[in-house]
Parts: sequence; C-alpha cells; structure tokens
Amino acid sequence: MKLAPPRAQDHRISAPSPVASAPRSQAQVARQAPTVSVIVASVHTDELAVRSVRTLVADCQRLGAEVVIVRSGTPAELGPLRAAFPMVRWVSAPAAATVQELRSLGMAQCTGDVVVLAHNPAAVDVTGVAALVQNRTESRMEVV
Repeated sequence: MKLAPPRAQDHRISAPSPVASAPRSQAQVARQAPTVSVIVASVHTDELAVRSVRTLVADCQRLGAEVVIVRSGTPAELGPLRAAFPMVRWVSAPAAATVQELRSLGMAQCTGDVVVLAHNPAAVDVTGVAALVQNRTESRMEVV
C-alpha cells in the first residue's frame, strides 16, 4: 500500500467558505480579492507577543489573511507559541537578526498577493487592509 506524501500545512486563516458556485469568467477571476499576508517581525517578550497575536489573529480571521510571525529563537524555543497559535506560521531566526532580516525571512515564507509588514502585531490596521483589498476588488486598481 502506498501512502501519499504529507501535504504542506496551509497557514492561511480561513474565513467561512462561500457555497460553491458556477465557474467564473476571466473578468471575474481578474477582479477576485487578492490574498493577504501579515508579517510581524517580533522582538517582544513571549507574554507581550501572545497578547498582541491573539488580537491580530482574530482580526485576520475576518479578512482571511495569512499571519507569519518571525522571531529570534530555535524551533524548539518557538514550540510553546506554535502550540498556542497553530494557525500562525512561526518562523525562527538567528538570535542577532535585525528587524529587516526578520522581515526578509517572513517575505520568503508568505504566500499573499498583498503583504503587510509590522513590527508590533497590535499596530496592524486590518480594517485599512480590508478596505484596500475591497477597493481593489470593486475597481480595476492594481495593488502593489
């Protein structure tokens, strides 16, 4: 018996899925809302990170956004945070990594069409990001 290889874990926080619909035209696909990734270069203590991430995850769930948090530490050191927030993609970084290096590591791991970079999870304006995505969907505006 052959076993299928394990699938990569999707860290996108999914909103409730709509009912399946008929195939979409090219115009409809082109106007589909872009996906969003929120990358946090975390340099805070675990306690502060947990409080901030809790709020960020709740906000991102409404948007259907992926959350990527990059912190200094080994994968084992990030284990408790991964266990507390399995829907977040936790990326470990070297102890001496700068904020710019943390962001670069996050960019390499994210999958969103729109990427929001943050230093503090509590400072992410998810409402503003949602408005940007909605405007792009309703118009022919390109988001870069």
